[in-house]
Amino acid sequence: MKTAKISIVIVVVLSALVIYVALAGLVDSAVVPWLLTATVLVSLVFAGLIFFWAQNYVTGERKYTQEKLNLQRIITFDVSKVGEMAINDFPFGIVMYQDQEGYPIRWVNRFIESVLPMSLFDQSVAVIDESIVTFLEQGYTSFEIQLATKDGAKFFQFINQTEHNVLFVTDLSAVRQAEQQLLNQRQMIGYLSIENLDDTIQSLTIQDSVNLQGKFYNTILQWGEENQVYVRGLTTERFILIGRVFDLERIIASEFSILESVRRVAKSEQMELTASIGVAAGLQTSEELSELAAEALDVANKRGGDQAVIMIEHEAVRYVGGTSTSVAKRSRVKSRLIANRLRQAISDAKAVLILTHERPDHDAFGAVIGMTNFVFSVKNEVYWHIDSDGMEQDVRAFYDELKGMSKTIDERQCVVKELTDVTDLNPKNPLIIIVDVNNQRIVYGLKDHADKLKGTIAIIDHHRQGGVEIDAEINYIEPYASSTSEIVCELMQYFEDEIEMDTAEATLMLAGIVIDTNHFSVATTSRTFDAASYLKNNGANLQDLQKNLREDYGTLIQRSRLLADTQRWYQSFGVVITDDSLSAKDRAKLAETILTINDFDASIVISHELDGVNYGMSARSLGDVNVQLIAEQLGGGGHLTSAGTSFKDTTIKAIEAKVRPVLEAVNIR
Repeated sequence: MKTAKISIVIVVVLSALVIYVALAGLVDSAVVPWLLTATVLVSLVFAGLIFFWAQNYVTGERKYTQEKLNLQRIITFDVSKVGEMAINDFPFGIVMYQDQEGYPIRWVNRFIESVLPMSLFDQSVAVIDESIVTFLEQGYTSFEIQLATKDGAKFFQFINQTEHNVLFVTDLSAVRQAEQQLLNQRQMIGYLSIENLDDTIQSLTIQDSVNLQGKFYNTILQWGEENQVYVRGLTTERFILIGRVFDLERIIASEFSILESVRRVAKSEQMELTASIGVAAGLQTSEELSELAAEALDVANKRGGDQAVIMIEHEAVRYVGGTSTSVAKRSRVKSRLIANRLRQAISDAKAVLILTHERPDHDAFGAVIGMTNFVFSVKNEVYWHIDSDGMEQDVRAFYDELKGMSKTIDERQCVVKELTDVTDLNPKNPLIIIVDVNNQRIVYGLKDHADKLKGTIAIIDHHRQGGVEIDAEINYIEPYASSTSEIVCELMQYFEDEIEMDTAEATLMLAGIVIDTNHFSVATTSRTFDAASYLKNNGANLQDLQKNLREDYGTLIQRSRLLADTQRWYQSFGVVITDDSLSAKDRAKLAETILTINDFDASIVISHELDGVNYGMSARSLGDVNVQLIAEQLGGGGHLTSAGTSFKDTTIKAIEAKVRPVLEAVNIR
């Protein structure tokens, strides 16, 4: 600053001298002193003005610079303070870890320490949650975990900055709670049907009919009011249900108490009536939900009724109820319509393929034979893909006699051709008729080729739906029927042209009915006897049937020995678990024999398969216990009174540990 001032003075003085010299040569010497004096004075004034201006300018610059430095210090301090607050006090967590085995924690901020109930000092990230180690090992950059905090369970999102070995943790509990509230507000539409109510009230007087309907209506309306569900009658026996998913979850938890209420009202009137319910929920339109609810109700009926089927968006289908025998609700009109649809589909198809389940029994192979005769009335050839190697000896006897069957019908030569691969007919886009099974996993030849198979599918079955269902254009599943052979017999009778069978064919189909009804003792209706009569009229030989169903001495001795080892589980279950190798038929026979003992409502038989490696289970009941639900929880399926499953790569102890809690839960209910 001093240098700048001296420089200004020197410049001013020199400037004055230059002006003086210049003027000395122009004016009289007498005037020179005055000019010199004036010049010096002017120069000094000018220098003073310049000096004053420079002084103010420099002072201003200094002040500005000082203020700027002060502001920078303030900002730097504030930013540092805010940064410290952000790291320690803002509502998100920071976890710094070392990229070593177990991922030891280097440092965490105060938020994490305040949230978690444990100390993180000198710990691995596994102390927060063991799954974090797995996520880090697999290189996840983002993941969510529910953690137990000091304030209860909460959801957290972890953002992994792999280049810095830092986890940023955000509490998403409020977001998830809001999402759940939104999901709970989703619309629910359902249909409730009281099976056979129309037929029942037709036999009553007008007064009794009105009173009976009133009892059911009041029961259903009261249930709806208690559960925040809008109920409106559509027909005499069908109601629409409208509510929210939040209310639906509570209803599911109560196992749809309306099912028991309907049974109770019916029982008070000495009637056998049950209800079926189909429910759909989600963010779809009301029209879409209504269609799904109708589909769910149809599934409930196909599974035997007296139950609810729930279809919630993005969730697996749930089944509730089905713990009692429903009243059969089969229409001969429907059978006639299905027969006509099948005939038309067979006529339109370039080829027809018949499939059934693995290890076919009498009923399965009998249904194959019945449908083959059905097709012969229209087509000259039928294709089979049958698991002949998996047949029991008695079924194999029929197969050996009937394989490659050939008939002359109206001067047409009709033949059966067997395929080694179900996809061989893909170029013909065939009609595929699947009998005695509706679970894709156990259809022989379909399990590994379902996505490759082309054609139109028709299903004819008497098992309740469950497992991996098959998308079929014609779907005739009647769980009220005793057997698939019974259903096929009924369809054959409604065919336009008379169908003729030979003795072996009719005897086989009758065997299917006899075995599935345990000699007409279970699941038998008047229509079962109608089918048996039809087969007898078409040549079924009872003596041949009896010979085919005979057992050898060793099998009877083995069954008697195992029967003596029957254990009582949870009061009502008769259970046999053995390492003996039994066929599916022998397991079923033993299970049926156990039911002849007093006080057993259901029986479970588990044994080695004939291969001596895997295990099989047969379950039977008298109707008070739904063994289908038991089998489904163990990976199988079947009927309310007859079901089964298989176990692979396991042991007897492991199977027992798996079966016990399932039976205990059923017994509690």
